[in-house]
Amino acid sequence: MEKIELKDKNEKIERKEKIEKIEQKEKLEKIERKEKIEKLEHKEKNEIIEHKKDFDHKLSDGHPVINPGLTGGMSDPTSGLAERVQQLEMTVNSLTSFIDSSLRPDLSQGALSNE
Repeated sequence: MEKIELKDKNEKIERKEKIEKIEQKEKLEKIERKEKIEKLEHKEKNEIIEHKKDFDHKLSDGHPVINPGLTGGMSDPTSGLAERVQQLEMTVNSLTSFIDSSLRPDLSQGALSNE
């Protein structure tokens, strides 16, 4: 009778260890995914900053950047540019938040912990 109980205890311990290994693996994968996403977001933000710096540099050099979509037929192509850049930055930030909440719910809400 004791051998059966010992065997059952060993099986329970082995199952528990397997479950713990799986949970550790899932946590590690989740952390790795989060790190990759953070690196991509950082890269995207740097690209936006570089584009803005390049654009600002062209304006400060006296080379007008004319885009008919931004000027709306006005004589000064830089009129309202700062406001438009700010609007674009807000749009990018809101899109990033949307992507965070809709495509990556497991990172922000702990989806695996509720299962």
